[in-house]
This record gives sequence, structure tokens and C-alpha cells, in this order.
Amino acid sequence: MLELEANTTDDPAFLDLASRLIAGAALANGLNTVVAVHINHWFGERWLGFCGKLLGAAGVRSRRLDGELTPPPFHPHRVLSVHAYRLTGSQTFEHWDESQASTYWDDVQSLHGYRSSDANINRTFRRNRLYAWYSGDTAVIDKGVVMVYVVKKTENAAWYTAFHKTPAWHLGQTVAISSSAVQDLLKHAAHEIRDA
Repeated sequence: MLELEANTTDDPAFLDLASRLIAGAALANGLNTVVAVHINHWFGERWLGFCGKLLGAAGVRSRRLDGELTPPPFHPHRVLSVHAYRLTGSQTFEHWDESQASTYWDDVQSLHGYRSSDANINRTFRRNRLYAWYSGDTAVIDKGVVMVYVVKKTENAAWYTAFHKTPAWHLGQTVAISSSAVQDLLKHAAHEIRDA
């Protein structure tokens, strides 16, 4: 498991769900580095594969979610936190601070820095990491999102999941991943933690 950044408007049950989903996706893909981005408020599925706007008008998207991926251009004011995590021997993900992850820190901190939308279109990710974005305000609006980009050495994948709370959290929407695959990732994280 990994402990996601939270604030007073985040529902602890959603954070637990998001944490297990992100950890399960990393473990299932054999990735030991995770970058998790806490986004202010909910965001829709149109962010999946979105690269930016060209010349301020036409939106540009990744044509294939298993091809080269570009960081989604969330405005820095929407980014509540960015944290790097590293897999430990006990199969949990431990938060890395700047002193522990100095070789990665500049890349992590600049993920959603100030830049024009045009400048974002040709950016790429570091390889062999899982990048995840999860929505905030889940205690207030009763819906939450987890979006994941799996960036391996020779292949990539990206997907989006939306959850609703009525009264307990349940899966409401998936894009580029099946509902059964989401359940498998949640089980994978629980299994790995139990066996550690």
C-alpha cells in the first residue's frame, strides 16, 4: 500500500481505495517507483491522453494510450501535491522526500510546473514508473477519480476510473480498462500486502 497525501476535504475511504488501486497497478506491472499527484476537485475522462492545446485553440490528444504519453497539462494551481514513492522489501510503497530521491526530484517537482500548453505537447515521462492522478474534495462531492499512466521501458498504458459514493464507494466509470481489471488490481494490492 502507499499513503496518499490528504487534506480535510478528502474522504479517507476514497483515499484508501485510490491507494490500493495505484499500488496494485504498480505491483501488477512490476514497477517500484510511483509518482502520485493530488488534483484539486474532480476531473473528467477527457483528461486521459490530453496533451494540451495547439496555438491556444485545438486540443491535442495522444492517439494511442499505449503509445508515447505526455503529462496531462493540469494547471499548477490545481495541483495540491506531488509525491514520489519507492517499493520497499515489505511490498509497501514508502514516500521519498527530496533528500532520498534527489535524482528524481527535479523531474517530479516539474511535472506540472508553469509552461504554455504548446510547450507541454512534446514532453514525455521518465521510464519505468507509474504516474497517477487522484481527485480531491471527495468528502464534499461524493465522487472521485484515479487516472493512471504506466510508463515502462518499451510499452505504455493509460486508463481512467471514476468512483461514486452512494452510500459506499463503488466503481462508476472506466476508460481503457475493464471493471474486472480494476477489481483485480485492488485484489492484487491486498494480496501482496497480506503476503509481505
